[in-house]
Amino acid sequence: MDYNSRTIDLVKGLGGLSANVCSVIADCWRKAAPTILFGMSNASAESPDDYIAVFAALGEPVRVRILHLIARQHGSELPCTLLDQSLPIGKSTISYHTAILRRAGLISVRKAGRNYYYQVREDTMAKFAPDFLQLLQETEKLDFEAA
Repeated sequence: MDYNSRTIDLVKGLGGLSANVCSVIADCWRKAAPTILFGMSNASAESPDDYIAVFAALGEPVRVRILHLIARQHGSELPCTLLDQSLPIGKSTISYHTAILRRAGLISVRKAGRNYYYQVREDTMAKFAPDFLQLLQETEKLDFEAA
């Protein structure tokens, strides 16, 4: 088994992601691996911990679904009420997962009154997983396998 197959199998082991989504995440990981593992950086300030935080956040299918819904706004904000309506999970679970995405730098959050508005941090996505951002924005509905 070659390195590419092992990487895709590792990502598939996260559960709930289709082969296409796994392939894109694995490709992003392969591009980032030299920096994470060996400290090779293209004169950027990202540390291996930054990469680990981003890829750990992307390692949960629910967070990928949330990120997909937000990314489909193409730079606009998504109100928390639309996330509530679009996902079959509770508000506290959505809050938990959006906090992880925010700490990883993948989304920004703005509070206005009692509502929260989410937006993809395209600068972070462009640094760590540009192909994945494009997939999220261009795909109408992500193909998730039953977990």
